[in-house]
Amino acid sequence: MAAFTTTSAPQTLTHMAIVTLVSTDDSVLSARVLAASIDAVGGSEASTLDRVAIVTGAVSLGGVHALEQARWRVYQVPFIPNPFMQSNEAHALAHTRITRRRQWESACKLYVFDMAMYQQVLFIDVDSMVTGNLDHFLTTLEQQRQAEVNDTRGTVLAAAMHRKPRLDTNRWLFDTSVMVVRPSRALFRDITEHMMEFGGRSVNADEEVVHHGRSLASWRALGLGSLTHSHGK
Repeated sequence: MAAFTTTSAPQTLTHMAIVTLVSTDDSVLSARVLAASIDAVGGSEASTLDRVAIVTGAVSLGGVHALEQARWRVYQVPFIPNPFMQSNEAHALAHTRITRRRQWESACKLYVFDMAMYQQVLFIDVDSMVTGNLDHFLTTLEQQRQAEVNDTRGTVLAAAMHRKPRLDTNRWLFDTSVMVVRPSRALFRDITEHMMEFGGRSVNADEEVVHHGRSLASWRALGLGSLTHSHGK
């Protein structure tokens, strides 16, 4: 069962958090660098928001403590294997090639939809670095959230889209490296229960599921009509 560590749990429903995924000890240093970049240049608002690291059981106790020292709230989750990779292939490659290992772990990113203790989540990949002030962006998101308080068709997800030329030259998928999500545990349950129905032409489970999850009734109830995206390169 997903849960915060005792020292990390937020006390009340909070309007927004910055979230990343830390699936092994190898990513702990990257998460600390990401946190430092938010504090250094992200702006006053970004530096005061909750920062949450989605952490799998592969992260050691020492790794958890290092994350907490960098002011990450640790959200410990059961591992979700990538259903679009054959298990034998995944196990053989998970510890030999970083890219393949990240693909095997990519479904764990879907826990952003489970984080209903936050009204909005800004997800940033752990291997990213903030290089500019986020205050204007965060203010815009907060204004949008306030405008949608009484609107049942508020935005579920905002993300860029990018082309997957090696898989399908005419196909676009949501890029989940940076995205804004309105969490819903009902939607998270639907996503994980129906994951295998969403195609699988991409081995990145998070992108595949986020793209096709829009067909779920629970997603439409939250506001499919307000889905926001922009085409990227």
